[in-house]
Amino acid sequence: MRTDDKYYTDLDRDLQQLALVDWAAFVQLVGEETITSAKICLLKTRGKSLNQIATRLNVTKNQAEYRCKKCLTYSETKE
Repeated sequence: MRTDDKYYTDLDRDLQQLALVDWAAFVQLVGEETITSAKICLLKTRGKSLNQIATRLNVTKNQAEYRCKKCLTYSETKE
């Protein structure tokens, strides 16, 4: 998220700071499923296969595929 984005608020900065300072508290706040989904999307953008993603994150291939379909590419988020 760009800092010049009009939707980047003080709350966003606070969440970002929490993630940097206390990762466990951040994960508890946003949920482990959200973190797993974000990791799946990140690995997808790095060109990893569904099998590689599933193995790395200890999820089924079907779970990885389902969540990959919900991922936005970096170019889509910049529009």
